Amino acid sequence: MAEEPDATAAAEPQLTTRERRRTLVVGSVPVVLAAIVTTVLALTGRATFGDVVVGTVFYGGLLGLTVAVVVHERLQAAHCLRCGATGPLRRAVCGECGYDHAERPLYRCEERHHRYVEPGLCACGRRLARIEQARGLDREIKRTLWAGVWLAAFLLGVVLLLPYVD
Repeated sequence: MAEEPDATAAAEPQLTTRERRRTLVVGSVPVVLAAIVTTVLALTGRATFGDVVVGTVFYGGLLGLTVAVVVHERLQAAHCLRCGATGPLRRAVCGECGYDHAERPLYRCEERHHRYVEPGLCACGRRLARIEQARGLDREIKRTLWAGVWLAAFLLGVVLLLPYVD
């Protein structure tokens, strides 16, 4: 009986310096926008200096961190799991190595040591089993996110209109 070869381990995507800078710049934009908006409110007399600082740090910081995480995840998703080459996000097959990104087959041994992109044997000698892939954002999650966006817009509108109510 011939012994199976060791499987190819999945590449851990490493972002380039340019991609890291892009994440940092895009993540800092909401902080700057929050600072501008709260400064304008302070100059019109609707907010104090403390409101500017708290609004910038709290709202701008939270939104900036959220945006940076999403950008970082999208940049990592553009890397191939087999060879690490960068390509478009929704590609079906890697142009460099031919890995099937539509199916994204991943394998792991029962001890969950490493992720592999091909079946075979783990470094520990155990047979690899296919990992069930996550479905991603489905309709329920998207609806919940949109409800959150509309709720945030409604609350922002209430806050902006509240000073005009007697």
